[in-house]
Amino acid sequence: MNCKTTQKLMLQYIDGELNELLAGEVKGHISGCSECYQQFVRLSRIQGVIDAEKAECQFDPYLSARVLARLSHRNQPHSVLLSSRRYVLAVAFSVAAVFVGVLLGGFFSKVDINLMQIQSDNSIELLAEEYFPTTNDNFYDIPFNENDNENQ
Repeated sequence: MNCKTTQKLMLQYIDGELNELLAGEVKGHISGCSECYQQFVRLSRIQGVIDAEKAECQFDPYLSARVLARLSHRNQPHSVLLSSRRYVLAVAFSVAAVFVGVLLGGFFSKVDINLMQIQSDNSIELLAEEYFPTTNDNFYDIPFNENDNENQ
């Protein structure tokens, strides 16, 4: 048997899963090959650590029953009353949100309208001052006398 085949079968040999013929061939190769023997020693130590860890862990036979009981409890349908309360609460919150949105929208639209009105008033005043000045410095201002109108 060669090293490659022996290394493939080594874990099965350590676990005792090989038949007597293959186990004898692996054992014969390990005793004659120092590299495979070192690999066998390392794997045997690792297997010992794994076995020690397995011994520390204890199997709980009731674990699966507890897990299944919790899962079946969660999958039970809720009462109709509870689901109808949730529906009513969802609708009530939705209506309240819409109402608050309408109120805030109305408030902000009035603020915008007032701001636009103020800006519009300022613009009108500026235009009026430009086209109809209230000061007396207008050199285009021609005095109009009613007497002049009658003479013509």
